[in-house]
Amino acid sequence: MLRAIVRQGALRGAVASAAGAFAVGTAAWARCDAPPARVQPPPRGPASAAAAAEAEANGDLTARNLDVNIARVEDWKATIERAKAAWSAGERLQAEVELRAALEKASYFGNESPPVATSMHNLAELLRRTGRVAESIPLYERALSLFEKTAGPAHRTTTTCLLALAAIREDGGDVTAAAELYARAATTLREAVAEEPKKSPALAAILVRLGEAHASAGRLGEAERALSEAVRICVARWGAASPRSVQPRLLLAQLAHRMGDSARARAEATAALGASPTDAQRAKLDELLARC
Repeated sequence: MLRAIVRQGALRGAVASAAGAFAVGTAAWARCDAPPARVQPPPRGPASAAAAAEAEANGDLTARNLDVNIARVEDWKATIERAKAAWSAGERLQAEVELRAALEKASYFGNESPPVATSMHNLAELLRRTGRVAESIPLYERALSLFEKTAGPAHRTTTTCLLALAAIREDGGDVTAAAELYARAATTLREAVAEEPKKSPALAAILVRLGEAHASAGRLGEAERALSEAVRICVARWGAASPRSVQPRLLLAQLAHRMGDSARARAEATAALGASPTDAQRAKLDELLARC
């Protein structure tokens, strides 16, 4: 019994490790560290042959087959490593072949398991990065659904997948759908920030994207609220003079000018100029102030 329990722990660790960060050269795969697939405790009594056969067919992680399961996890991990190596070497086709093989191998752990979600996300990332965006969308959507179930809506893997979909929608011109996805991510992160303030920079970044999407869709009031919240977060965390506050203030100043609020536009632009903007940002701020 003790030996079986120890092996269960090893299997959990192996799956967790395999569902970790998959960096490919300088362009990193999205971080996919969903929790390990659940390992069932050793059966209390003898299982029927039919039940055992069904469990094996479903790819259940049971204590009866821990050695086999650990070997499968290691094989899955090795396949992903080969994909990483191929991508780094510029062999895009071979990287895709390996990631598709990884997805097939992950199905052993169950079609709704974390390894499947991770494999789908990695393949979606490759397809998106190689310009096959339409093919990537169903994989992202399925991975998102699985991450929400296995890792939870507040987990960073879920948020990463959600933001990838939002960016795809925004790039495709569907700013309404993009705003809905950014809003979902922002709502989730607001709840997480209450317990983990260190996540506030991520929330600020998402709010900026949300504000831009709302502005593109003509929802100026909603855009103003999102950008104002982003500014408040940046100022509270880094101070009013931090360069991190420049971009949300610049966008907010441009939005205020668009809404006819010249006083607000001048105030935000002036504050941004005092926070060490880049040359490009400074040029935009100077131009805006000249028009106010």
